[in-house]
Amino acid sequence: MSQMVNKVSEFRRFPFWGTLLGGIFLLFMIRIYWDPTLASNLSKNEKKDVWTNQQYAVWGPIWKYGFDRIAKGEIPHWNPYQLCGQPYLVDTRTSLFEPLHLLFWRMDFAPAYQWYIFLSLSLIGIGFLIWGRILEIPYPALIPGLVSMLFSGPVICAQMALPLLSGSVWLIFLLSGMVYFLENYTPRSFLVLLFIWTALVLSGSVECIFTGIVMLILFPFIFRRFLPLSIERKSLFVIFKIIGILLLGIMISAFTWFPFISWQIYTRGNWTQFMSFPLSAQFPETIYMSLFQMALPIWSWDLPELPVLYPGLICLTFIIPAFFDREFRSIVVFHGLILLSFFLLFFVNLDLARILQQGMLVLVAVSFSTLSGIGFYRLLLKGRDLSSPYVWVSGILVFLLLIALIIIGNPWIKGVSILLLILLIPATVIRIPKVNSVLCILIALLGFIELYYLLRPFLPESYIPVIEKKDIYSESIRQLRYQTGTGRSVIISEPNSILWSENLGMYYHWQLVNGTELPMDKYTQLWMELLSNHKKEKTELLNNPLITISGVQWAFASNTQKKGDKEKELKNWRKMEQIPFVDIYENTQPMPRCFWISHYKIVSSKEEVFNVLKSGEYSSFAECIIEAEEPISYSKKIPDTVPITLEENTATPPDTVTASIQEENPEYISIQIRAPKEGFLVLLDTYSPGWKAFIDGELTPIYRTNGIFRGIPIPGGVHQVVFKYTSPGWNTGRIITLVAILLTLALLLIEKFLSKRQTT
Repeated sequence: MSQMVNKVSEFRRFPFWGTLLGGIFLLFMIRIYWDPTLASNLSKNEKKDVWTNQQYAVWGPIWKYGFDRIAKGEIPHWNPYQLCGQPYLVDTRTSLFEPLHLLFWRMDFAPAYQWYIFLSLSLIGIGFLIWGRILEIPYPALIPGLVSMLFSGPVICAQMALPLLSGSVWLIFLLSGMVYFLENYTPRSFLVLLFIWTALVLSGSVECIFTGIVMLILFPFIFRRFLPLSIERKSLFVIFKIIGILLLGIMISAFTWFPFISWQIYTRGNWTQFMSFPLSAQFPETIYMSLFQMALPIWSWDLPELPVLYPGLICLTFIIPAFFDREFRSIVVFHGLILLSFFLLFFVNLDLARILQQGMLVLVAVSFSTLSGIGFYRLLLKGRDLSSPYVWVSGILVFLLLIALIIIGNPWIKGVSILLLILLIPATVIRIPKVNSVLCILIALLGFIELYYLLRPFLPESYIPVIEKKDIYSESIRQLRYQTGTGRSVIISEPNSILWSENLGMYYHWQLVNGTELPMDKYTQLWMELLSNHKKEKTELLNNPLITISGVQWAFASNTQKKGDKEKELKNWRKMEQIPFVDIYENTQPMPRCFWISHYKIVSSKEEVFNVLKSGEYSSFAECIIEAEEPISYSKKIPDTVPITLEENTATPPDTVTASIQEENPEYISIQIRAPKEGFLVLLDTYSPGWKAFIDGELTPIYRTNGIFRGIPIPGGVHQVVFKYTSPGWNTGRIITLVAILLTLALLLIEKFLSKRQTT
């Protein structure tokens, strides 16, 4: 018991501020790394252009406020949140309450995005320093491995999707949080671990969440065996507590993932599509490809793709001496098992294995860097006895490896190896701790230069220039909107940029955090297939009747290409204006966004709906197609809010139909309608679960109309119709979150009460 008390008091004396200040060393290099004014002409080649043109996954939190900023033009339209009739769908993936995302709440989007990267890299570095100090590895030995990790392939890959980067940050802190909990076993350590785990779940990275679950279940047993911890409690008792933390964290974050699960069930999508691993990075599919990725930067500097697993030359070099250290042998075995398990998963032919591997990327980087830190400590800082076989054998192996790299490496690796060899020879022979500490910093800078040159071309020069480039495109779109005013529009030159209504409409291109397309329900998939029909010609697209049914009023087409005679075949379209590079066409018979129609046809399946829409005899001005299993009844009479009389408005005859939107925001639409008789009010906004309609305050059902839009039966008269939206599962998720918070508080109070009883 006394041993445990000493261990706990030793842990409480952990040099937190020293570790935090040690992380300041990183800030200067990270800032240089992301400075858009430095090395702006670096690697201007085809590879760089390809990566710059990628659709980077920017999932800034937009918890309500973001929609207003879209309308004001403050946020580029290209940001991958598509409302699709479900305004908070994306919020379930970004979650403003994810701690690192708070930057987006107080800052403009582009600077917040860059500062997000800056802060995340700094936290990854500080988390690694804390982990290294827990393992009692000296600071100077940690610095080279730290720099190698921050600018290695796994961390660069994580920066291509913010959820993966957030998950990587919290995975590193989860290691230290578990040690803190297992060593102390106090309410404070319980809250620390619960906070880290909840933040990991809120990050939205499925890979990192899955990896965190495996860590929470298995690592307490592994820590007991391989880490120098004094855990006197039984493993079974500890694992029950850990599982409780795991479940509480999932429940507390239910307000974010429960609506997402509801949408997933509605679309019947494949859950493996919701990975945060970016498509821009090529994850190795076999163990051979993984080893090839790690070795390719050594002999070739013309890299066709990002080597996701490459930890850096210096990091790889100093792993060898780590296996010659007896003091850290158990820690070396622990991190060796992490690396071994990662590579063994290549032999498991399961999707879950690949998800776990992608989530383990940051743990692989931590393991490589920790082993290299132990190697630095063994070879350069530990003891002065050069005759020790642990020193000279490991030193000879390192020197032989560097000589081999000088022979077979590419010119850049040759130069780095020569400089490293020049630094290592006096450091190994002299073995003066203070001098070698300075040499460790120099070696860390050398590692930074090596990785900066090799891997930085796979990122944009700076996120701000890339975003500004997209902003220029967005500005041109805004100019087009200014030329045409309101109304939906389609950009023919970009098949993925069909614009619908500014806030509540349906976008043509749906995108996830890793660049993949968001699963759509079957109706929307069929609609898009019929709309595009794999034809990009202007005439063929504009003559598609679904364009008119969708309410598109304006079309923007590039005029840089040679025009053909087919332009004369356009029906119901006329050229309004020509501005540089763009022709503007107006639909002479557009469908209004909301309208009343007296005739409707009831069908029972989506196949029937689209068969009718595809038929040349259908006219959207004459009738609408309603999908319903039972006949629509008007048995519930709703009185007129304002009786239709000529005295009310002598200028408007009683049989005149008017329908106008009075007020709207992303979750609310108010429409005033004057209907001469019973009929249907059609709103050309996407049908989606979560929308509710009220006629004069009375709830009324919403029917899927014309395939993907909304329609409600409306009685004759003047009525106020309101559409309100609540994300499916949002209320249930909030209830689960509230219950979990109350349960956590209750458990802490019980723990405090029991501890007081034991002391008395």
